[in-house]
Amino acid sequence: MIKYPLWKRQEIRSKWRNILSIFIVIVLVFAIINGLTKSISLKKYFGEGRWDGESSFVATFSTSPPSLFIYQSDPKRVVFLTVDPNLFFVTGKQDKPIMKIGEIKDKYGGEELLRIMSLNFRAKIDNFVIFKNNQTISETNVEKLFGDFKSFVSPMLYFTKRELLDTNISRIDMTRLWWQLKGVGVNQMQLVDMSNFHEEIVLAKGVQVLGVDSVSLNRKIKDYLENPSLAEFEVEIQNGSGSGEAGDLAVDFMASMGFSVKDIFGSNQVGETVIFAKKNFATSLLAKIFNCDIKALPKEARGDDSGKIIIAIGQDFANKYFE
Repeated sequence: MIKYPLWKRQEIRSKWRNILSIFIVIVLVFAIINGLTKSISLKKYFGEGRWDGESSFVATFSTSPPSLFIYQSDPKRVVFLTVDPNLFFVTGKQDKPIMKIGEIKDKYGGEELLRIMSLNFRAKIDNFVIFKNNQTISETNVEKLFGDFKSFVSPMLYFTKRELLDTNISRIDMTRLWWQLKGVGVNQMQLVDMSNFHEEIVLAKGVQVLGVDSVSLNRKIKDYLENPSLAEFEVEIQNGSGSGEAGDLAVDFMASMGFSVKDIFGSNQVGETVIFAKKNFATSLLAKIFNCDIKALPKEARGDDSGKIIIAIGQDFANKYFE
């Protein structure tokens, strides 16, 4: 056994104390990091994402004139659909059945603008952006707006200066959109004027006004929303909402995405919309459209078709779009 002199033994003990100190510091650092990770919820910070990153991303913009922003991944392009702010849109409200679309944002806010745009385009629109400063839509301004959003600092500005605009777009969806737009060039951007898509609406006492032509709007937006792979999925609708208008709107919502609606039946009224089917990418997309649950298809309803999809439209859907 080697016997070191006193000074050597003290030097060895000192080295071990230093090593032990470093080890303790490292353990404490990892403990702190672990504690911070648990205390800061990334999910809470980035929010729940509604967009799957594959289907078209659609948002209504409170620009002048009002517009829809659409990002389509296949073919890859960005489209701005503009509408005449002086056209009357159906509101679904009994006390005020029609309103000029240019007045809705200031009077009701983003969520109501979103609802009414969905109702009149006959397609589910999930997102809205309300600009605090007036944003004019023209070819020049659209290119600038598009270029500004694609810039490296855009997500940072969104995260730290959200007061610049009002939106329901989650941080995770905003980041996902920003990343995908990096691969889109200005030559893949379109500005489509839809101000001529109108028809006469006759009000009480024979008063006539120009209202939006929803059939034409829906036909146009389908070009940017349809997913050909969804055509193989046939959907049976059981309308338990108590509203024929709600049933028709549900059909248009699904058809605009590319679903094939096989049949629509009336049924006993149900409170909440629910999908009866196997869970897959198509039914998950339907669940997002109607904000509802997916449940297993009852054996007696399934028969020999294991891929059958039944959606029971409830009063919650009718109440959202019609009063």
